[in-house]
Amino acid sequence: MPAERGTDVTAAAQGALVTNTRLSSSLSLMASELSVLFRRLRTWAMLLALAAIPILIAAAVKLSSHPVAPGAVRPSLIASPRTGFSSASRQ
Repeated sequence: MPAERGTDVTAAAQGALVTNTRLSSSLSLMASELSVLFRRLRTWAMLLALAAIPILIAAAVKLSSHPVAPGAVRPSLIASPRTGFSSASRQ
């Protein structure tokens, strides 16, 4: 009977080893793919372009907006009285 328990433990240990090997090979593959990806110039250029889009939009809104009088509320970019989505169009 003790030999059978030892066999069960050995089988469980082998199963854990196989799972651990699969996990480490998966992580190794992921690390390899990420290192190849981030070595490419086009990846960095695309990340830079994606990061620049909100900055360019903010600059365009800031430069194109008119000064607002003190105490007045700045109009929203998407709220227009003629779109049918605001309460002002229902009056």
